[in-house]
Amino acid sequence: MTDIQARAMPYRAEVVDDARPVDEPAAKAKSGLRAALAVPGSAPRRAAITTIDQCFSSASNFAVGVVVARVAGPAGLGAYSIAYAVWLVLAVVHRAMVTDPMAIDGDARRDDAHTRLQSGATAEITFGVVVAIGMAACAAGIMVVGQHNVGLALLVLAPFVPFLLIQDYWRWVGFMQARPTQSLLNDAVFNCIMAALLVALIVCGLRSPSIAILAWGVGAAVAAIYGARQFRVVPQRQGGVAMMRSRWHMSKWLLASGVTGWGSNQAWPIFAAPGVGSAGLGGVRAAQSLVAGPSLVLLQAGGSMGLPEASHGLEHHGWAGLKRVARWVTVLGIVSVGAVAALVFVAGPTILSKVYGPEFAKYALTAQIIGVAWLVQTVSLGSVIVLKATRRTRQLSNIGFAAFFVSAVTLVTFSYVWGVQGTAWAMVVNSAFMATALLRAERTAAREFAAEVHPSAARWAP
Repeated sequence: MTDIQARAMPYRAEVVDDARPVDEPAAKAKSGLRAALAVPGSAPRRAAITTIDQCFSSASNFAVGVVVARVAGPAGLGAYSIAYAVWLVLAVVHRAMVTDPMAIDGDARRDDAHTRLQSGATAEITFGVVVAIGMAACAAGIMVVGQHNVGLALLVLAPFVPFLLIQDYWRWVGFMQARPTQSLLNDAVFNCIMAALLVALIVCGLRSPSIAILAWGVGAAVAAIYGARQFRVVPQRQGGVAMMRSRWHMSKWLLASGVTGWGSNQAWPIFAAPGVGSAGLGGVRAAQSLVAGPSLVLLQAGGSMGLPEASHGLEHHGWAGLKRVARWVTVLGIVSVGAVAALVFVAGPTILSKVYGPEFAKYALTAQIIGVAWLVQTVSLGSVIVLKATRRTRQLSNIGFAAFFVSAVTLVTFSYVWGVQGTAWAMVVNSAFMATALLRAERTAAREFAAEVHPSAARWAP
């Protein structure tokens, strides 16, 4: 067994001796958000900073897209959008392969945290270099077949991929160490450098979408170097592949779950198009963006903070500690997404008309139905964290595949029969299916955990 493999041994083997029954009075005595998170400092403050960081990051991405649309037109925005979509896929992959397993194993809070963080950084760079080489080759091929704008955008992005990955890695290290201020500082450096360079390039008269990608990449490079100084971690030349290989038993299911989730979120226009047409797709897209934009920011903030804290709570306070974190993340998610849904119900027509144009006001009911879908989905937010923290990643993958199938069938059927509103109701059905499956999987995990840790406590599991 290698050193890296030894560090990645399953949690259960490490903590069975210290585990406590879920009904222990001492576990019940701690309550509230600060007790749930069980680390020094103000938990509400950390939650607020994490949310601010996620909003900051998402707002900057939106702003860059607007700038590209203004200076390069629809074709330029299309090329930039493809490059950004590629990055979103890479983000899903690297988080499943590196940062989520590290958060689950609590790498950033171990006695040998520095060595583990070095291995993680090396893994990110190794993965980034491989992807960069492949992306450059694909970009050259795309340019040869005549798609110059798209090929050039990917070619400019390729050398910056390792920097983008390591910058996102530093953000997660901050979350894993319960130091979201450091994540916010790193993002601030990233965005300030990107904005300054983008403005300078535009002032110089450049109008290609590649200038946005160049500014984006340079900002990531500076923030990546700054992150190494922030956390005093210098990547090594070896150890990255061994680290990813040692977590493959867990990360392969996280990867499958992430890819199917991404597919469900991005592929709905393909399934709905025959039933609603291009105009209907535009209306649904506007309605979905109205709800999903702010909701996704809030849920990502909860996940960024929730997973590291849940793993920490499980290790130090058993099932009760894990459940407290999951419960608070779910409550905060319901409150925040509920506020977004309420705003859409009250002012949906006005917001759609002001943001997208008067012709989109008629899609207010669609936005309201999609708001219900997101609220239903939020009920199981804590269940996702529980399954990840207890390493039941295969169940997540199975649920993801099943939900993708349900989504495809309902979108095709409902969109054809009921049009735009049917598309929205298909999203509600899929959210309800996924939430039910996740809640049932969490209950099963609770019973299994209780039986493994203390057989006599199994009767107390929900």
